[in-house]
Amino acid sequence: MHPTAFDKGLVLARTPFPPGIPVPHDATPASLSELLAPLGADLLIDALRSGVFVPPLVPVPGLAVSQIVEITGEKGVAKAAKITRECARAEWGVWTAQEVLTRVRVLGSVWDERSYGLLTGSGERKRIVYERFENVDENSGLVGEEEGSRMVLREGRLVVRTCDGVLLECVECTVEGGRKGEGVREVDRERKRVERRRGEQIGRARRATGVVEEQQNSVQA
Repeated sequence: MHPTAFDKGLVLARTPFPPGIPVPHDATPASLSELLAPLGADLLIDALRSGVFVPPLVPVPGLAVSQIVEITGEKGVAKAAKITRECARAEWGVWTAQEVLTRVRVLGSVWDERSYGLLTGSGERKRIVYERFENVDENSGLVGEEEGSRMVLREGRLVVRTCDGVLLECVECTVEGGRKGEGVREVDRERKRVERRRGEQIGRARRATGVVEEQQNSVQA
C-alpha cells in the first residue's frame, strides 16, 4: 500500500502460500479475473477491517527463496514485458503448436498480413486475424511436409503446419475489412475469383495470339 502511487509501497497482506491459488492450465484473462477478483476483494476488506494500513505499517514477510523457486518453476522472478499487438503477430516458422494455442487463448487472437496475398494468389497485403484453432489429424493429407510452416488453403479449410510438425486448422478468422469470423470463406472466395480472372486473361491472350498467327499465315499465303 502506498499513499499516492498505485501498485507500489509495502505489502501489508497477501493470500497464504502454501497452498497458494491454483490456476487452471487453460486459464484465460477472463477466467483469471473471475477467479482472482473475489479473492482480492476479500483480502482488501480484511485489511481495512484489521487496520493494517494504520501507521506504524508492518509489512508481511517476503517469500522464501525456496517458495519463489517452487512458484516460478525454478525460473525465478522476472519483470513481465508490456503486452502490445505485436505480441500477437504470427510467426508460423518459429511458433510451436502450443505457442499458437497459448497466444490465442491469452491474447484473444493472433494475426499476420502476408498470408492473405499468398493464399488468394492476389499478392495483396491484408491483415487476417486468427481467432480459433483446432488440431488436425496428421493423416488428413491436407498439408505436405514439403510446404513448410505457413498457412495453406485446402478444400476450403485453412491449415498451418507449425514448426514442431503439428497441424492446426483455423476454424474462425476475420479478414481486414470483412465480416467477423467469415475469413476462411472470404479467402476461399477471393482465391477462386483470382483464379477465374487469371484464366480469363490467359484465354484472351491465347485468342489474341491465334488471331495474330492467322493474320501472319494470310500474309505469307
